[in-house]
Amino acid sequence: MRSLLLVSNPFQALCACEAIHSYNLDNYLVVVLSGKYFEKNKGCIELLSKMNISYEDVSISSSYKKILIQLLQEPKNEYDLIFVGDYFSYVHKLYASFKIAYRGEIVYLDDGASTKRVFYYKRPIWHLPVKNIICFIIPDLVISLKNISESFFSIFHCVKPVYKVINNSFCWFRSRFQNTKCPSLEKKNVYILGTNYSYFFSIDEYVSIIGKVVAYSYDMFGDVGVYYCPHRKETDKRVMEKYCESHNIFYYNTDICVEYDFLKNGIDPLAIIGFVSTAIFSLKSIFKDTSFISIMYPYNVIADRYERYQALYKDMEDEGVILCDILNNKNTII
Repeated sequence: MRSLLLVSNPFQALCACEAIHSYNLDNYLVVVLSGKYFEKNKGCIELLSKMNISYEDVSISSSYKKILIQLLQEPKNEYDLIFVGDYFSYVHKLYASFKIAYRGEIVYLDDGASTKRVFYYKRPIWHLPVKNIICFIIPDLVISLKNISESFFSIFHCVKPVYKVINNSFCWFRSRFQNTKCPSLEKKNVYILGTNYSYFFSIDEYVSIIGKVVAYSYDMFGDVGVYYCPHRKETDKRVMEKYCESHNIFYYNTDICVEYDFLKNGIDPLAIIGFVSTAIFSLKSIFKDTSFISIMYPYNVIADRYERYQALYKDMEDEGVILCDILNNKNTII
């Protein structure tokens, strides 16, 4: 059986590495889709190289018409099994629909917390903006005509999903680094995962928020080391570096992606505190004995997407993540 794995960012690559071993693939090809449409493929390539996974870097146009022409000129129906990095990427889906053989199988990997939405709706793309829906018409039609079965390989759990869902517990990934634990970093430190704050806050507001999270860390866990891990899309990083410097907080830049970095460096956190992010879910599946806390956003900044965030908070609770409401002037844990 020939298999193809399509990825375009480090986390998708991480899931692809796990899928190769979980599905016992031997005759496979990993394709990194790059180009103007994708901006994170450098870290993706770096991760695959460090995991000793060979790959092909395929440049894709940002024009839908040009992508179609490119795919029409290439060999089609080559693979019996294709792993798609991002369900909500029409480029991934279009590429897969042309390459998959008749009556083959497409397995979707995780790209973010939005994956869980797919489990409950057979075609959740209909909830996307109209211009995005149009881009999915061709691949969805091709997948239907080819009688392709679809399933998920996911870190998320779900009750009565409409798709078949195989659990990704990162068993292989964890076993690869099982002897790398560093005694000085074991169960003694709290790690705060930064967020792309520019959506909601100014840098000054964000620094104030991190100050509250740090104070909360000391209140909850006592005299511990506190590490701050900046988000890859953070702007004004120097401001956060200076803040950490002046408050005895370790400013810790992760290598490639946080999951890989923590395991590679033998980090075994006492607690991980973050905002609504995929990293909270993925790290929880790796670090079974670590406390996970998600800081809830202030109500006023998520007012126009309140229902979406309530659903995400519910998902986090279902996965055993503690919700903390300190930004809404409540010193409570939900």
